[in-house]
Amino acid sequence: MSKLNIQASAPGKLILLGEYAVLEQAPCLVVAVNRSCNVNLEPIDGDVFSIEASNQEIPKVQFTLNEGHIQFSEPLSDVNRDRLRFVLYTLNYVIEQNNNTLPTAVIKIDSESFYHKKSGNKLGLGASAAITVSLLSALTKLINKPLTGQELYRTAHKIHRKAQGKIGSGADIAASSVGGILQYRMAENGALDGYLDPVVWPKGLIMIPIWAGYSASTQDMVRKVKTYRDENPASFNAIMDPLKQLSKNGCHAFQNGDTEKFLQIVDDFIEQEKKLGEASDTEIISEAHLQILKAVKSAGGVYKPSGAGSGDIGVAFCNNLNTAQKIKQAVESKGFDKLDLSLQITETNTLEQHTVA
Repeated sequence: MSKLNIQASAPGKLILLGEYAVLEQAPCLVVAVNRSCNVNLEPIDGDVFSIEASNQEIPKVQFTLNEGHIQFSEPLSDVNRDRLRFVLYTLNYVIEQNNNTLPTAVIKIDSESFYHKKSGNKLGLGASAAITVSLLSALTKLINKPLTGQELYRTAHKIHRKAQGKIGSGADIAASSVGGILQYRMAENGALDGYLDPVVWPKGLIMIPIWAGYSASTQDMVRKVKTYRDENPASFNAIMDPLKQLSKNGCHAFQNGDTEKFLQIVDDFIEQEKKLGEASDTEIISEAHLQILKAVKSAGGVYKPSGAGSGDIGVAFCNNLNTAQKIKQAVESKGFDKLDLSLQITETNTLEQHTVA
């Protein structure tokens, strides 16, 4: 076994359009951003593994393997087990694929960039997906069975979805695995092999990521909407069908470089999200997002939450630098932070200058 350290990283994501609709087989737009989870595996002698993390949410633990089963050196609380669940699900998958063995290593996980510097709150950039993808990439290198691209996406999606209780579209996993700017759609009939199509950023479209000021639980939000769907299918479809159509039209406008149409669709999308939130008693468009929306619209832009809503990040869009500057000033005057994010572009994507203001 090589004693060289093994490193892997995976970017976070922003969803530009298609939240909730993507869970009903509509396409969404998702981009990889320049906040990454970095994993370092240091092979060591002996049989005691260590997990060390830059963020306190992931506890420092030691364990050994007994016939393929992880045994912790000290009992693990339910809280810490939950905080470790994406790490443990990934470890267990790789151990099982490697005949219930794994070379002993110190596992170091750095996901610090997924947290707000001032408050310490999680930003909502898909930290769990990036952790899953980067750790899976590193561990499969460790056992000389490396995964890349869509193969990495499919495997990480399987692990991540299981760890989340079969909730989620996999768009965050797609961005973390493949990178770039993607039109993403879930596979039919619950299959895990979604459709990932690289797209080009529209000329003149400017994006401004904005922090709503607090974190929100995507799983809780999605569960509430799912409950509403199951209990009120007719009412749900009356709201979801237009949302799905907006997602399809928005993806089409984005892919065709129709910036003006895309901006109008974003404006219509948040209004439809308001209806979904009100009907499902889910705070998708919270007071914070309403305040940001008002500030952005007063400056001449459009705005929507990125992801499940309530808190986390929203994205403002416009088509000229003067409007972008007005948006930043209006948002900051309300006490909200414009985030310093840029897109992580692959060879199959191109990027118009000033995409992120």
